Amino acid sequence: MHGDYSAEERDYQTWYDADAGPLVRSFAVTGGRVRTKATVDLLAFVVAQALDGMLTYVGITTFGAGAEGNPVVSWYVATFGAGIGLVAVKAMAIACAATLHLNARHAILGVLTLLYVGAAVLPWTSLLWL
Repeated sequence: MHGDYSAEERDYQTWYDADAGPLVRSFAVTGGRVRTKATVDLLAFVVAQALDGMLTYVGITTFGAGAEGNPVVSWYVATFGAGIGLVAVKAMAIACAATLHLNARHAILGVLTLLYVGAAVLPWTSLLWL
């Protein structure tokens, strides 16, 4: 079954089964050619963040900084200005999402994407254009 391999060689060949996480295992098995629903989840999160950032910028320039309901975002905007503050906050959110993605926490990433769409993108859209 194991051919002419020594026990040490067998252990080396199957290291990824016992010791590696899902990300390393998929890259080890497929040589890095992995396209999954998880990648789409990360892309959806990035798109939601970009939409929220753009809509927030329009909202802040239209109604003032007080229109932003998130105190962290408000602080960044007050400290660094609308453009830089929003880019910094959105970059941090995307970095955190990438960390979730790399650690195979895709369900959490999906829930956060829906939360951003429902609690940020849709309210800004309705406030600005409806």
